[in-house]
Parts: sequence; structure tokens; C-alpha cells
Amino acid sequence: MAQVALDERSFFRSLPLLETERLRLRPLKLDDAMDVFAYAQDPLVSQHVLWHQHHQLSDSITFVKTIVRKYENGEVAEWGIELKSERAIIGTCGFVHYSAEHRKAEVGYALARRLWGNGMATEALEAVIRLGFDELNLNRLEARCTLENTSSMRVLDRAGFVREGLMPAQLWIKGSFHDVVYYGRLKQSALRSMAGYLV
Repeated sequence: MAQVALDERSFFRSLPLLETERLRLRPLKLDDAMDVFAYAQDPLVSQHVLWHQHHQLSDSITFVKTIVRKYENGEVAEWGIELKSERAIIGTCGFVHYSAEHRKAEVGYALARRLWGNGMATEALEAVIRLGFDELNLNRLEARCTLENTSSMRVLDRAGFVREGLMPAQLWIKGSFHDVVYYGRLKQSALRSMAGYLV
């Protein structure tokens, strides 16, 4: 199992399929651009993150092409979150930074607003947590979000992450500085069941 983490490029070239009760985490493909645009054009989805609202379909096509190129080059990239009942991409989740040497990774996620409040972000993140600790033999997972992003904080709290610190005015996002909350989770922290948790 630990050998997978040592072969970072090979892993990201062929991200494994991850399944939960309602979701399927899979590599994005060019055909997903319309689904991505459906949620990424919503200004509330991009309000607290580094990427900007997609104003036209070409923005989403460029985004997906960038992700696919990362897969091809063996670079760190996230999974698309597919809602099984619709067979549609409703967001992304996965690693945004990864260090095999230090056996740690940073996770990130985004989800269509129409599905907020039903635990899907936590469900997707739980699948990534299990992969990271159980299959990639990571020792530490990290995450960060702006202080205003209370929804993301709730996801991380419910996924067993611990708040480790606050960096005032740490990121310049969309015209202003934002305080950033840092989270961490260690492998020895027992995985909790996410059943019934709401985002």
C-alpha cells in the first residue's frame, strides 16, 4: 500500500474510482464541461475560493482541459464528483497538494449549491480520507478555508479535522485580504461514520 504513495506520478495519471452511497468520484473528462459550468457559474460557489466564477462555457472547458492535462502529466489533481442518481458532475474533491516524502496531502472540494446541506461534501471528503490513510499510507491530511467560509468549516469539523491555527490576511481573494483557518487530521485519529451528517 505504501508503495502507491511513493509513485506519485503513476497514481495521478490513473486516479482510482471511489464510490460512496450516493456519489462516484472519478477523473474528469472533456464531456463534463457542461456539468462543471452548471455549478461553476454560480457566484456563491466560487465566493470563498481562489478560482473565479465561470462566466461562459469556454471557462469550464478550459478548466476541465487543465485538469485532464494534469492527469496526463501525473500532476496533483482532484476527482470530479458524480451524483449517481443523475450521472452528472456536481463538483470536485481531492488532493490539491501532495507530498509522498512527508506522507501528507492537502484536500479541497467544491459542490453545486443546489446540493448544499445534505452531507454530500462530507461524503465525498470521507472517501478521499479513507484512500489517503488506508491505501496511500499518508500520515497527515491538511485543509484550509477563509474565516468567512463557515460551510466549509462544518464539513471539515464533521470529517474529523482539527482547527490548528488562523493566519490573518493570508490570502488576497477577489479584491480583498482574507483570514485563513488551517485544519489538520492525523492518521491515528479514528475515522468516524459520516452517516446522517449535514453539510
